[in-house]
Amino acid sequence: MPNSISQQIQENYRVDALVDRVQQVLEQAGLGSGRLPWSDLAPLDQFHVRGLEASKELADALNVKEGQSLLDVGSGLGGPARYLAAVHRIHVTGIDLTPAFIEVSNYLSHRAGLGHKLTFRQGDATDLPFADETFDLAWTQHVAMNIQDKAKLYQGVHRVLKTNGRFAIYDPIKGNNQPILYPTPWAPDESISFVSTEEDMKEALAAAGFKTISLVDKTAVSAEWFQHQRAQPPNPLSLPAILGPELGAAVANFARNLMEGRVRLVQIIADK
Repeated sequence: MPNSISQQIQENYRVDALVDRVQQVLEQAGLGSGRLPWSDLAPLDQFHVRGLEASKELADALNVKEGQSLLDVGSGLGGPARYLAAVHRIHVTGIDLTPAFIEVSNYLSHRAGLGHKLTFRQGDATDLPFADETFDLAWTQHVAMNIQDKAKLYQGVHRVLKTNGRFAIYDPIKGNNQPILYPTPWAPDESISFVSTEEDMKEALAAAGFKTISLVDKTAVSAEWFQHQRAQPPNPLSLPAILGPELGAAVANFARNLMEGRVRLVQIIADK
């Protein structure tokens, strides 16, 4: 059994031969070889609630400008990074704890012709391997609920941001004090789940040195999105298709947690 929280988190997201699975799913969808438009991958590579639409909203809130550099903390399968590089014309560096996610991110980015604008590396979000004041912007989507030490997470992001840099967050937080139902996509049980309250998150950001903190609640629109997804026919390009059918039960619990108010979803912008 994994003996550390980090190892348990890696085990939770581990999928054997993930690149092979991705290639098989793409072939079944008629996208087996050659160049792929980044947008064709959106049903597959946006590992967060509301998918590409949420990434677009986060980029707009962050006021991304062409030529900037952005650190994607917990970059997953690389979908948001590819969107940012293609549409906003910036260079994105992604870091993720899961080696297989890095492998898939590089594979799909090269298939989309965006490899030159993207850098992905395996690493720990609480021990960022970058020099001080490296990036103009940073963001994270559905990551902090797996991180016990929020202070180290936010202090590290603050350190690697340039003066006047901005940090965007799109994360689940605690809701109405009812217990969270497990499994969820981020944890099979509470042993590796560290969902924060709104107050604790704001306090941790302020303690790390972030000055202006704005918050938009995305819970209601996310619950509606889940209901809409249930009414749609199965898509061959989907996260369960590559991460395994057991993801379906975890996603269903996430939806129920949102609908019952056990969990909220928030979009936060913080300034250095």
